[in-house]
Amino acid sequence: MTEHPRTEKLIVLSATIAWQVWLILTAWRDAPILGTLLSGLGAEPAPITAAYLASYRFWPLLPVVSAVLSFLVLRRDPPAPRRAALVLAYSLTSTLLLQAWMMEASIRPLFLLIKRLG
Repeated sequence: MTEHPRTEKLIVLSATIAWQVWLILTAWRDAPILGTLLSGLGAEPAPITAAYLASYRFWPLLPVVSAVLSFLVLRRDPPAPRRAALVLAYSLTSTLLLQAWMMEASIRPLFLLIKRLG
């Protein structure tokens, strides 16, 4: 067992929340541009892209939920290993899914446009 289990879990969970915040800021920066581009071209977005454009404004809830769950786990010293693992699994999995969704929803339409033009 490590000497500072709470500190180690705090670092990992904080990095995950920072990754979530970065994804959200990127989505807030890029989604409006993508929506304007697609509507300006008269293109009908794929369902995954339409869902992305409709939902990115609600994504800030994700780091809030992660932070609350992290706080609830880390307030105990030492943190309960099973609960900490579940919170970390939730945070990492939701972040990875969010990034995959964002990439698929924003990059794929651009590749399809390039393919149609070329």
